[in-house]
Amino acid sequence: MHGADYEFNWTYLKDAADPEANGANLLEMRFPVEHLKALGCNSFVEWLSRVAAPVPFDSGYVAFSWSPARESTESQAGKRLGALALRHAGLDVSINRSTHFEIARRCRGAQWMVFLSDGLVQRVGGIGALAGSLTRDGHVDQCGGGVMIRTSVEPRTGDTNRNDKLTDMQPLARLLEPITYFGDYSLDILFNDDEDMRHRWERRYLDQSGA
Repeated sequence: MHGADYEFNWTYLKDAADPEANGANLLEMRFPVEHLKALGCNSFVEWLSRVAAPVPFDSGYVAFSWSPARESTESQAGKRLGALALRHAGLDVSINRSTHFEIARRCRGAQWMVFLSDGLVQRVGGIGALAGSLTRDGHVDQCGGGVMIRTSVEPRTGDTNRNDKLTDMQPLARLLEPITYFGDYSLDILFNDDEDMRHRWERRYLDQSGA
């Protein structure tokens, strides 16, 4: 749960344009689930497309997310969050205010929606390759200086306890693997400093069996 119903975070790194820079500028928006339900997925996606189109992005994503209320509670959340995150693969775990200092021109892997710059699209084989990695409910659309990938009509959380592993996300995860940011040590606090658990979560789609 997050302390505020809505949240907007913007952080600018002056050296982000440097091709040798490790970091990226950050624009992050958080909404309560009720907002998505009230607006409807299609209207929400259309709004996101209009917001993202004029932004010169490298990558972005949209997903349901575990959101500790404040920094002081993240270590407390870590005592429970790791197991829950591994159970529900479709729920994002993030501390993007730290991650953006290292992600550079990479993405955070397969999510309900993924935004990629034209440069990253070329690195994974083009729009055709992206479209070929999706189910018939997914699609790829042009969005400003890149593309917007939607993997399903609605966001899905999955539940390994009910054998809902979201295995259909694996083809996209594999395609994006060369441009995905792994080793995000800032997340360790959310996994109770269990590096192996965090590694398993980062590769939750890639290493799953039965796909």
